[in-house]
Amino acid sequence: LISGSKDGSLRGWDTLSGSQRFSRSAFMGPIRGLVFAEKGSTLASVNTPGLSTLGIIQHRLWDIRTGSQLSMHELNAIEAKTISPDGTVLVAEHGGGRFTLWDMRQHRSLSALAAVHPKDDLNVKFGFSWDSKTFASGDKDGSVRLWDIPHRSQSAIKRFFTPSPGVQPLFTGFSHKGHTGYVSALAFSPDSKILASGGWDGRIRLWSADTGDALRYKPRKAGLVNQTLTRQKHQVGTLVFSPDNKRLASRSGNEIYLWDVATGNSLRKLALAVDRQDTMVFSPDGSFLVSGGWDGILRLWHVQTGNLASMHTGHTQSIWLLVFSPDGKTLASASSGGTILLWNWEAMTQGEDR
Repeated sequence: LISGSKDGSLRGWDTLSGSQRFSRSAFMGPIRGLVFAEKGSTLASVNTPGLSTLGIIQHRLWDIRTGSQLSMHELNAIEAKTISPDGTVLVAEHGGGRFTLWDMRQHRSLSALAAVHPKDDLNVKFGFSWDSKTFASGDKDGSVRLWDIPHRSQSAIKRFFTPSPGVQPLFTGFSHKGHTGYVSALAFSPDSKILASGGWDGRIRLWSADTGDALRYKPRKAGLVNQTLTRQKHQVGTLVFSPDNKRLASRSGNEIYLWDVATGNSLRKLALAVDRQDTMVFSPDGSFLVSGGWDGILRLWHVQTGNLASMHTGHTQSIWLLVFSPDGKTLASASSGGTILLWNWEAMTQGEDR
């Protein structure tokens, strides 16, 4: 007799004696969130189990030295949208345009919020600032909104949000119509001063996270000041800033572009003839850009030249998430199949695998 549980594990039983013959470790399902916690000693992951129809999200803590699981908690939601860089707050989706801010330490809801267009909740994008104090949302109507994260007290929740559960929050920051159509990507600069948004319209806009003003540029090839970077051929799928806040990488279709944040000028386009790259991260010193995509291969790119430095295999399914440890020595990658791999960054820059 074979039994399967909601955590994805399988067990085989002897039908005569009732004894367990074998067990197979749980299939975690797609990894939706991945951050280093506790100053880099642990790794926090959020996944949707194999039986995702149950409406369960699992939050796990891992010991990066041994790879062993330290803890696992479940919450009722259909998808994890994003997790804060410090690993303490999760935006969880419940369907019907309803979302919850979830405290990952105390395992309780901070507040409920609602999408502007509830029927299109799957198209709402979220992104946390690097100081984990605010987060941004993008909607189908092209709006970009900034939110304050409530403190761990009821008074703070009442100050920032309407007190009734399930009611749309009161905005404490700005709200702007930034794009024509859906907002498809959001990213904060490491100093949390600039918010970048990308849309289905192929445009990238940069905003002041303090005032909400759109940043203006004067590109080299144009005499007019504008508020958008050069339009892409396809929708903007991914955005990521360099550690020094000076460069922005964007993915549009199968192409990756590098931008100068100060001037808005395009620096270069990476020579891609590969499957779509769904996730990107700059190396801690900003000299490399790491990308992962549908083919399960990690690619390292020289930022200065745009040339491909090396390729690394290990995943058998699409790579969805990439994150560096605080000390910059370890790169963690997570796939749609639930696999998390840890890589020695120094070895990778020398062309070696894990």
